[in-house]
Amino acid sequence: MTMKSTLKPPDLQPGIDVSVSGGIHYLLDDRGKKIRPKAWLGDLLSIFYDRIMQNSVFPRQLSADMDLHYKILSGILQDFQHARVLELAAGSGSAVNFLPNSCYYTGSDVSPGLLKQASHKLKNTGFINPVLFAARAEDIPFAENSFDLCLCVLAMNFFDDLPTIISKTMDMLVPGGSWVGCVPVPERNHAQRAIHGTLYSEKELEKMFRGQNFVFTGLPEANGALLYFHAESMK
Repeated sequence: MTMKSTLKPPDLQPGIDVSVSGGIHYLLDDRGKKIRPKAWLGDLLSIFYDRIMQNSVFPRQLSADMDLHYKILSGILQDFQHARVLELAAGSGSAVNFLPNSCYYTGSDVSPGLLKQASHKLKNTGFINPVLFAARAEDIPFAENSFDLCLCVLAMNFFDDLPTIISKTMDMLVPGGSWVGCVPVPERNHAQRAIHGTLYSEKELEKMFRGQNFVFTGLPEANGALLYFHAESMK
């Protein structure tokens, strides 16, 4: 779907204050101090993140092919031109490999180190004024109807309260807005690899999204233990 870009930052919820440091937005607490989310291994390994994903996570844990992964997501997202996009758990900016750079991009992650890499990649590949927040997915602070698309890739199994996150993003999406996701599911883990986090089945994910008034569609594309899906807001 082709969207008309507003090229303006998304509005924050009332009462939310932020500060910007090194190009990264941080939420502020009641005393005006930065809220620093707990990053993966203290952020120490963020510089090795891409290498770990390519050499370990994809082939060894997910039994998946990274190039095929990017190809599948590119096909799913090719029509989202000029969309206002919120990516949860943005990581080091892998979205540059599959998201049209005409999109107005907002990303959140708990790792400032990864977000700095993401900022560099996004700007170098033509994304205009990407907005990056160091925040947990549970704490995303944006107003209603701020986004056309919510994107979440390889992270939903790490969220502590997935139904609440889905509910919050429903409010932030415009009517008819989309969720596009990719997550390992147990029924596709044919190699019985050890995959970190909580794995939900496709049926369990469908139930969660349906409970928040989304129409959930699991996609047929096959790539190791990964499920690709699209969910449409019915509000």
